[in-house]
Amino acid sequence: ALPISHRPAILPLYENTFHELQVMRRSLNLFRTQMMDVELSMLRQQTVVYHQLTEEERYEADQLQGLRNNVRMELQELELQLEDRLLFLEEQLRTLHTASPYRSPTLPGRSEEH
Repeated sequence: ALPISHRPAILPLYENTFHELQVMRRSLNLFRTQMMDVELSMLRQQTVVYHQLTEEERYEADQLQGLRNNVRMELQELELQLEDRLLFLEEQLRTLHTASPYRSPTLPGRSEEH
Protein backbone atom coordinates (compact mmCIF):
# COMPACT_ATOMS: atom_id res chain seq x y z
CA ALA A 1 0.00 0.00 0.00
CA LEU A 2 1.12 3.50 -0.73
CA PRO A 3 1.78 5.91 2.13
CA ILE A 4 -1.06 8.42 2.52
CA SER A 5 1.27 11.26 1.44
CA HIS A 6 1.77 9.59 -2.01
CA ARG A 7 -1.90 8.80 -2.62
CA PRO A 8 -2.99 12.28 -3.79
CA ALA A 9 -0.10 12.34 -6.30
CA ILE A 10 -0.97 8.98 -7.86
CA LEU A 11 -4.74 9.47 -7.92
CA PRO A 12 -4.79 11.69 -11.06
CA LEU A 13 -2.52 9.20 -12.84
CA TYR A 14 -4.88 6.32 -12.06
CA GLU A 15 -7.89 8.42 -13.06
CA ASN A 16 -6.30 9.41 -16.38
CA THR A 17 -5.28 5.83 -17.12
CA PHE A 18 -8.79 4.64 -16.25
CA HIS A 19 -10.28 7.23 -18.62
CA GLU A 20 -7.84 6.25 -21.42
CA LEU A 21 -8.74 2.58 -21.01
CA GLN A 22 -12.44 3.45 -21.21
CA VAL A 23 -11.75 5.31 -24.48
CA MET A 24 -9.89 2.23 -25.75
CA ARG A 25 -12.84 0.03 -24.80
CA ARG A 26 -15.21 2.27 -26.78
CA SER A 27 -12.80 2.17 -29.74
CA LEU A 28 -12.61 -1.63 -29.59
CA ASN A 29 -16.40 -1.84 -29.44
CA LEU A 30 -16.67 0.42 -32.50
CA PHE A 31 -14.05 -1.67 -34.33
CA ARG A 32 -15.92 -4.87 -33.46
CA THR A 33 -19.19 -3.41 -34.76
CA GLN A 34 -17.60 -2.18 -37.99
CA MET A 35 -15.78 -5.48 -38.52
CA MET A 36 -18.99 -7.43 -38.01
CA ASP A 37 -20.83 -5.17 -40.48
CA VAL A 38 -18.11 -5.62 -43.12
CA GLU A 39 -17.96 -9.37 -42.53
CA LEU A 40 -21.73 -9.73 -42.79
CA SER A 41 -21.76 -7.75 -46.03
CA MET A 42 -18.93 -9.87 -47.46
CA LEU A 43 -20.62 -13.11 -46.48
CA ARG A 44 -23.87 -12.02 -48.13
CA GLN A 45 -22.04 -11.13 -51.33
CA GLN A 46 -19.97 -14.30 -51.24
CA THR A 47 -23.05 -16.48 -50.74
CA VAL A 48 -24.50 -15.19 -54.01
CA VAL A 49 -21.40 -16.03 -56.07
CA TYR A 50 -19.73 -18.84 -54.07
CA HIS A 51 -20.97 -21.56 -56.41
CA GLN A 52 -19.43 -19.66 -59.36
CA LEU A 53 -15.98 -19.41 -57.79
CA THR A 54 -13.12 -21.55 -58.97
CA GLU A 55 -11.49 -23.98 -56.55
CA GLU A 56 -8.62 -21.50 -56.05
CA GLU A 57 -11.03 -18.62 -55.36
CA ARG A 58 -12.94 -20.75 -52.85
CA TYR A 59 -9.66 -21.60 -51.15
CA GLU A 60 -8.83 -17.88 -50.94
CA ALA A 61 -12.30 -17.13 -49.55
CA ASP A 62 -11.82 -19.81 -46.91
CA GLN A 63 -8.39 -18.42 -46.05
CA LEU A 64 -9.89 -14.95 -45.62
CA GLN A 65 -12.58 -16.39 -43.36
CA GLY A 66 -9.83 -17.99 -41.27
CA LEU A 67 -8.01 -14.67 -40.99
CA ARG A 68 -11.23 -12.91 -39.93
CA ASN A 69 -11.72 -15.59 -37.28
CA ASN A 70 -8.18 -14.98 -36.01
CA VAL A 71 -8.78 -11.22 -35.87
CA ARG A 72 -12.01 -11.82 -33.96
CA MET A 73 -10.19 -14.03 -31.43
CA GLU A 74 -7.43 -11.44 -31.00
CA LEU A 75 -10.06 -8.75 -30.52
CA GLN A 76 -11.79 -10.85 -27.88
CA GLU A 77 -8.46 -11.37 -26.07
CA LEU A 78 -7.77 -7.61 -26.14
CA GLU A 79 -11.23 -6.92 -24.77
CA LEU A 80 -10.70 -9.39 -21.92
CA GLN A 81 -7.31 -7.90 -21.05
CA LEU A 82 -8.76 -4.41 -21.17
CA GLU A 83 -11.64 -5.39 -18.89
CA ASP A 84 -9.17 -6.93 -16.42
CA ARG A 85 -7.15 -3.71 -16.35
CA LEU A 86 -10.26 -1.59 -15.96
CA LEU A 87 -11.46 -3.71 -13.04
CA PHE A 88 -8.04 -3.52 -11.41
CA LEU A 89 -7.85 0.25 -11.81
CA GLU A 90 -11.42 0.70 -10.62
CA GLU A 91 -10.53 -1.20 -7.44
CA GLN A 92 -7.36 0.87 -7.00
CA LEU A 93 -9.32 4.09 -7.44
CA ARG A 94 -11.96 2.93 -4.96
CA THR A 95 -9.20 2.11 -2.47
CA LEU A 96 -7.49 5.45 -2.99
CA HIS A 97 -10.74 7.39 -2.65
CA THR A 98 -11.85 5.59 0.49
CA ALA A 99 -8.35 5.84 2.03
CA SER A 100 -8.10 9.56 1.36
CA PRO A 101 -6.92 11.53 4.41
CA TYR A 102 -9.80 13.94 3.72
CA ARG A 103 -12.51 11.30 4.22
CA SER A 104 -13.49 9.35 7.23
CA PRO A 105 -12.87 5.65 6.69
CA THR A 106 -15.86 3.51 5.88
CA LEU A 107 -16.53 0.67 8.26
CA PRO A 108 -16.21 -2.79 6.70
CA GLY A 109 -19.56 -3.96 5.36
CA ARG A 110 -21.00 -0.44 5.16
CA SER A 111 -21.21 1.71 2.09
CA GLU A 112 -20.60 5.44 1.95
CA GLU A 113 -24.03 6.04 0.39
CA HIS A 114 -26.62 6.00 3.15
